[in-house]
Amino acid sequence: MCLSTPARGRTYSKKHRLKCGFTNGVRRLVRSKAWGENQRVKTMSSYPGGKSGAGIFQRLINLIPRHRILIVPFAGHCGVVRNIKPAEHTIVIDQNPVVCQWWWDWSRTKHGRAIAIHNCDGIEWLRFSLGCTEYSDAKACVTGSSDGRSSVTRSTLKTMSEAFVFCDPPYVLSERATGRIYECELTDQDHQRFLGTVTMINAARYQIMICGYSCQLYEALDPWESIDHRVPTRGGLQDERIWMNYDKPVQLHDYRFIGDGRRSRERIRRRQNNWREQLNQMSEQERLAMLEVLNATSRVALLQVV
Repeated sequence: MCLSTPARGRTYSKKHRLKCGFTNGVRRLVRSKAWGENQRVKTMSSYPGGKSGAGIFQRLINLIPRHRILIVPFAGHCGVVRNIKPAEHTIVIDQNPVVCQWWWDWSRTKHGRAIAIHNCDGIEWLRFSLGCTEYSDAKACVTGSSDGRSSVTRSTLKTMSEAFVFCDPPYVLSERATGRIYECELTDQDHQRFLGTVTMINAARYQIMICGYSCQLYEALDPWESIDHRVPTRGGLQDERIWMNYDKPVQLHDYRFIGDGRRSRERIRRRQNNWREQLNQMSEQERLAMLEVLNATSRVALLQVV
């Protein structure tokens, strides 16, 4: 669940509707050259499987290591992208032009940020851009950048080891209770092509997280680190699995959501605020002395982990 329509009988201001994505299914004009002049598309008022539910994107962000480039090959309305601390470069990819237009519009809202948008097959984009093949149809995809800058080039990706790939593909159809729900679904052959691609990518250079249902088709990921958790879906509570081609990280990209649940996150946030107030009340020398102790403790903890 990512976006929703307003409750019946209630009205919202234009600013609130833009923030929350309330559109009432109206049709709007696409002005971006990246998606075609004078092309009309229907703006989506909701998007299933967006990882935006309470406790879901927080759990995922708490498993994401530090990175400089965030790559999302199945963008949808990804709640991780919209809530995690911005990376130097964010790349969202989706075959559905309506989804790409949604990201273009989102990047211009108050809560948006600069992102590179690619309207193409995310699997082929990964194969070509991350060095799995020298040729791909994804080279001819429609691309755009929300801030007018050029996108990250293939040569940049090949020389940069701090790239993180978050994959939340449409789940295997035979494992779902709801059947087809996306404009661009993946067949079993597409899932096999996807798994063949991610297992071919150099794990020492690119860290990858994949969300999905545990099934026979995904046994190729058994050697990876995995975590099972329950999430609410339109068909009720479901057991899902998170696969990672890296060990559970100690150093995170974003520490704002650490904690096992809402109460735990609130407790940690209160402690952070209390420590901040105490540090602000200290003299500069006393504050530096306390920070030196904290830094020394962190170094010792990291050495023990290694």
